Amino acid sequence: MSWVSYATLGTLVSLLVWFLQRRQWRRRSRLWPSVLVLIVLGIVLYLQIGPATLGAEEWYQTSPYLETGFFLLMLIGMAARYVTKAIEVRRERISELKKAGGPFTKPPLEFDIW
Repeated sequence: MSWVSYATLGTLVSLLVWFLQRRQWRRRSRLWPSVLVLIVLGIVLYLQIGPATLGAEEWYQTSPYLETGFFLLMLIGMAARYVTKAIEVRRERISELKKAGGPFTKPPLEFDIW
């Protein structure tokens, strides 16, 4: 289990203990938040178990997690290409301004929202 799992479980158990220790609250006022925290704690523990697999590979090596990872990598690559294309267009404009002669300010990168 990762540190995030331990932090989540620790927070939920701390909330449960905190709700149960509120003696100034009525019993019903302590019961419902405690039951809710217990339900969330059970769901988190169930999700920490992970799916039962028959193979030796981990859950993130199977579909759709692997494809989702590849899709995110593709989106990052597309964004990087968009930025490099904007840099290339800016370089062309700067070289045109240099050929025209005279003082000039460097044009900014232009990002088309659409």
